[in-house]
Formats: sequence, structure tokens, C-alpha cells
Amino acid sequence: MRRLMGADGYFIDPRELARRDSTWSGDIALDRFFRLVDSLEVPPEKLHVSADIKIELQFSRDAEGRYRLNGLVGFPAYCKCHRCLEPVDLSLEVELDAVLAFDERDAISLGKMYEVIHLPKGNISVVDLIEDDLLLSIPKDVCELGEKCENAPKTQYPSDSVVDEKDVEPGNPFSILADLKKN
Repeated sequence: MRRLMGADGYFIDPRELARRDSTWSGDIALDRFFRLVDSLEVPPEKLHVSADIKIELQFSRDAEGRYRLNGLVGFPAYCKCHRCLEPVDLSLEVELDAVLAFDERDAISLGKMYEVIHLPKGNISVVDLIEDDLLLSIPKDVCELGEKCENAPKTQYPSDSVVDEKDVEPGNPFSILADLKKN
């Protein structure tokens, strides 16, 4: 197995790796994934101490000659809970299973049956290859407590705040506008 990488160590030729039925593995610093860092809202002080993203990619050709990518990516995710706005540390794993297409016609025809990644011919950055899948793996709700989170804003009124119907005066809801018009 030979790794095909560019000068900085993060560029590969997926077609050549698939022809050789090869694996690429390595660790890439979280700060190299700009869109992922922005999406996770990682504060700068956390970014420098974050663990690397661990990547294991297997390139191969299937019985029909299609180029395949399988892999596992594990990374620490520092997320902000959208319910309580408190930071939450997660450890996420993403499993990759896709067909690689190198021209648009193949990408369109294969897209009806497979998960397809459309790539240019030649070298591509590992970051560019996997970052979309990492972004899609971020959970919508990161707080484990869910609605029981003590920091979450209240979405229901307490049961003891029952409004007595006789205290509510029926009337025109737009009457306040009439008062404003008079002034």
C-alpha cells in the first residue's frame, strides 16, 4: 500500500488509490476543516486544544468497475446546544460508503442508486473529500437532557396559571388601533 499525498500530506488521488485497492489513514487537525469549525461554533481557545480528526479511508473498485470509498472518521465535536445555549462536548463517528464519479454524466446516472461523490480527476484534498459528510453528521439536538435541561427556556406554562374566562373581556382586538388613531 502506497499513500499518494501532496506536499502538505493531505492530498490524495482517489482514482489511483482505488485502482490499487488502497487505504489512506491519518489524523488531520480540526482547524483545517473551516466550515466544520464554523458550524460547531468552536471558540478559539478550544480549537487549539481539540484533538485531531482520525480518518481511515478505503478505496476500491467493485465488480462493475465503479470506484468506491468506504471509511470511518472519528472526531471530537464541541457544539453549542440550540436549546440551552450551553457548550456540549461530543465524540462523533461518521461511516462513509459512496461511489466516486469523475464526470457529471456518471454522477447523475449513479446518483439514482448510490451515494455519489463527484470528484475532479487528479489529486483532491482529504478535507474537501470528507467535510460535507462531517457537517451532515452533526446532530440536531446535542444536549442529552433534551427538554429536561435546566438551562432550556420554558416552553410550557405552569398548570397553576389558569386564566379565568370571566376575567377576559370580549371585544375588538383592533380597538387599540382606534385609540392610537385618535391621538
